[in-house]
Amino acid sequence: YDPVHVPANFPKIKIQLVPPKEVYRQTDTVLLRPQIESKFAVLQVDYFADEEYLGSVKKAPFELALSPVSLRPQQNTILIKAKVYDAVGNTAEDLINVSLTN
Repeated sequence: YDPVHVPANFPKIKIQLVPPKEVYRQTDTVLLRPQIESKFAVLQVDYFADEEYLGSVKKAPFELALSPVSLRPQQNTILIKAKVYDAVGNTAEDLINVSLTN
């Protein structure tokens, strides 16, 4: 029995967009700010936009600045994924849509 790698010990993550807006311009800078709860130390957060790897952040507060125009989005929405890793190998992820206008 493994009492460490069980759902009750998995970290929880929720992405906040800063500043909060309904729609962003492609030239805006959006701060991806994860709210993380974890029983174990958080090692890193990986970020993805429409499944494209954006980068890893290994220091608290684990935030990443996103410039939508640099992604050359094909649609008016970008799906952002953040995946958190804790010190014992547990992971969790959250998804959020970023709506864009020209």
